[in-house]
Amino acid sequence: MQATKARLIEWVGKVKPRDITDELFRTSAAAFAENEERKGSTPHLSHDDPSDKEEVITVELQSENGSRLGTFHVHQDGSGKLLPSRRFKKELARGPQSTKQDVVTQAELADEIKKLEASQSGQKELAVSNMFEISAIMLSASTLAFLGLLSLLSPAAAQTWTSCNPMNSTTCPSDLALGTAATFNFTTQTSTDASVWNATAGTVKYNTEGAFFTITQKGESPTIQSNFYIFFGTVEVIMRAASGQGIISSIVLESDDLDEIDWELMGGNTTHAETNYFGKGNTTSYDRATYYPVDKPQENFHNYTVDWSQEKIEWLIDGDIVRTLLYADALGGKDFPQTPMNVRLGIWAGGDSSEPNGTIEWAGGPTDYSKAPFEMVVSSIRVVDASKGASYTYGDQTGSYKSIKIESGNSTVAQAVNAPPPMSLIQKFQSLPKGTQIGIIAGAGAAAIILLGLLICCCVRQRRAGRRERALVDADYEKRTAELMAYRTEMGKQRGYVQVSSFGASRERF
Repeated sequence: MQATKARLIEWVGKVKPRDITDELFRTSAAAFAENEERKGSTPHLSHDDPSDKEEVITVELQSENGSRLGTFHVHQDGSGKLLPSRRFKKELARGPQSTKQDVVTQAELADEIKKLEASQSGQKELAVSNMFEISAIMLSASTLAFLGLLSLLSPAAAQTWTSCNPMNSTTCPSDLALGTAATFNFTTQTSTDASVWNATAGTVKYNTEGAFFTITQKGESPTIQSNFYIFFGTVEVIMRAASGQGIISSIVLESDDLDEIDWELMGGNTTHAETNYFGKGNTTSYDRATYYPVDKPQENFHNYTVDWSQEKIEWLIDGDIVRTLLYADALGGKDFPQTPMNVRLGIWAGGDSSEPNGTIEWAGGPTDYSKAPFEMVVSSIRVVDASKGASYTYGDQTGSYKSIKIESGNSTVAQAVNAPPPMSLIQKFQSLPKGTQIGIIAGAGAAAIILLGLLICCCVRQRRAGRRERALVDADYEKRTAELMAYRTEMGKQRGYVQVSSFGASRERF
């Protein structure tokens, strides 16, 4: 790369080659890394690329803020394969969007990826270093802004990302605490309180069944995320999962340093739900997911619960514990989710054609958008924060729950969610002093009497007016009747008839 481009990329690492346990891998990595640090010391089979039958060491690619851009799999012979994340692939696919000379354009990044994938042992095609020397690509903030990686997330990345990773930065802002228990009933509202929930992708609609997360076409992944965090506690979600092959309904608890606890339901799996967890974004293995029976999750509402403490995590379906993870069982606690988390609800297409083959297979197969819409419905969610305070702050970069500082005070979110609903007129009246209530009743009674008097007066006046109108009508009728009788008499005379009696019908002809 040109110097102006290369200076925006920094190669960093965490584990030295000598820490790699396998001798062949250690020799291969050391040939390139020398004294550089790297990550991933345990050889394993690729979970992202089932076609790769050789063991690999995973090299993770991260942005400056800790967001995952992809992974590189290194073989014993020094060859490797780059697996860009969904988000990074999406940005590369959009093509170059800038003509500035001091940033790395997307076309150039795509070209570098091709070089990375083509590179073999002994080759050094990048001006700064060979890719086996690294554990992460760190892009500058200006490059990230150019790429739009923070705002234009892929469907899954929209639910599992962080804006600032405290493991990589000491200037991340504090996390706003919930600090209480709260229930959010989506069946009785038309929108969510923006101070409590934030729509990070797409649009969520509401009706009497709850909040609807709907995919109607490719690229959609409606998601909401809480603005508050909990530091241990309980999350209960009443949800009906979406149907559709490759469609994933997700309940995610995510921390700033990428600790994660998941519920995921595949649209094509009508009998089981998946539980999963990650510690500090560690994706070197994908053997943490387990599946548990659930009755027709795409047809019926079920209660999916996570009960989280510093000793263990429990996943429950309709009140029954289906899985328990102890702290020590998560790599001795290193992979145990233990830092403040927010809550994310959303739906995405794991079977989209842009996803890696491994993801599509995991999701249940390719998504057929002609069968849309795919709808996930959440009727309510109950969240309990086991800690009390105004906010949570990382005291260091260990990622340990012991380093979290709880700022005392009242949570602004707690005040918002616990604020009483607007009172009805009856409730407002009942809250008034007795004397005021009596005065209002007396005034209302007097007004009613006056109104009744006016009504009676109007009725009397109307009745009199009606009588006068009736008399006029009767007089007019009698007049018309007399004129008619006179007319008939005159006509009878002209025809030779004469009425001889007004009491009979007999007539004589002249």
